[in-house]
Amino acid sequence: MPPQPPDPSGGPRRERPRKRGIYLFEWVGAGSFLLLALFLVLGPVRPQFYVVTFGSLWLYLRLAALTAVLMAAGVLGRRLGRGWRRALRESELGRPRFWSDLGRIALAMSLLGTAHLLFKLYLPLLNPANYDPALASIDRVLGFGALPVERLAFLSGAPAVLRFFDFVYSGLYFLLVWGGVLLFFVALEGEWRIRFFNGFALLWQGGLLVYFLFPAWGPVFVWPDLVEPLVSHMPATVRLQSALVMETLAVTQGRFNFTAQYFGLAAFPSLHVGIMVLYALWARRVGRFWTGWFACFGGLILIGSVLTGYHYLVDGLAGAALAWGCYRICRPVSGKEPKV
Repeated sequence: MPPQPPDPSGGPRRERPRKRGIYLFEWVGAGSFLLLALFLVLGPVRPQFYVVTFGSLWLYLRLAALTAVLMAAGVLGRRLGRGWRRALRESELGRPRFWSDLGRIALAMSLLGTAHLLFKLYLPLLNPANYDPALASIDRVLGFGALPVERLAFLSGAPAVLRFFDFVYSGLYFLLVWGGVLLFFVALEGEWRIRFFNGFALLWQGGLLVYFLFPAWGPVFVWPDLVEPLVSHMPATVRLQSALVMETLAVTQGRFNFTAQYFGLAAFPSLHVGIMVLYALWARRVGRFWTGWFACFGGLILIGSVLTGYHYLVDGLAGAALAWGCYRICRPVSGKEPKV
């Protein structure tokens, strides 16, 4: 850095705070919601769409508010061992940028999440094509002549193993995703934090774009007989899949007066796997334990996505590749550290 000219007052010169423009995740969130509004105006589901859209947005805003409180508490908690007063003084809570970024993240993620779920729900109206046969062909190559879910059929004789994956995939996954958001907000600071949420937003809406380009439902919804011996031991998964089928049938049949809970089918890519891979990549900035934690669950989610029949194996590989690409785009250039 070139030497700074002396301050006329005689004291050290203070660096002016950098002006912050609109973050990438804000562009993604606002752009997604504007496209959603356009679909709302032009789409065939307008009366019910208002209710579903604002109901979903209100749900996300409440979740974001709770998350924001936990984020602020987590930032303070990092330094509580030094006493309350010192913790408050040394934490980010006294910086205006912290509260500004917290609010901007909460709002942008609410808009992004609402748009993601509703576009996913009404995907059959946007692109009625189906790529399940093509994905199954790729999976048969990866499975050396058979679908990977067929290769795993022997696990139907191990119900305890299947119930474990039922718990991880259909129960624990949401807590893993939400917990990761809290972890990285608290553990990362300044521009590191912003770059993480940029990649997080790109992954979700990049996956949504691929959903639109290559719509597919997944093996359990196309060839249920192949997966039934496995999912018969997964009660939570069966309940979710039954609800997803009913929602998707309602949309394809033009019946829009229902309350969505799980928001449609989309197999390719697997964002369940993608988000765990993205977390594992960013966890290297946090610690080895968290890197191993998310890598471990990434592997479990990949296996679970095949066992439950939600996804082809290629879906998980595509989700991992997408996550890696989002990380590469948003991480700092090699050799350059972002400013905190």
